[in-house]
Amino acid sequence: MTIDLESLEATLAKATPGEWLAYSAMCCPDMGGVRVPGSRVCADSVGRYGHPMTIEDAEAVEAMHRAVPLLIAEVRRLRALIASTPGTT
Repeated sequence: MTIDLESLEATLAKATPGEWLAYSAMCCPDMGGVRVPGSRVCADSVGRYGHPMTIEDAEAVEAMHRAVPLLIAEVRRLRALIASTPGTT
């Protein structure tokens, strides 16, 4: 399987820049969401539609948002290393 790094980077470029933070819902500590810079949580929509995800899922989204750019750089570094090593291509 080949990872399409350009597609991942394009997806990240479309996302809101800045630090994303997982949050726990005040009323339901096992539920939460991900707050992105400039976003607000509307109490009316949370009450009507419930919390968007579990806190574990929110923490995973936060961690992936931070990790994916580093993973892309590491894959590129390793691909370059393999390409420059005789007998590996």
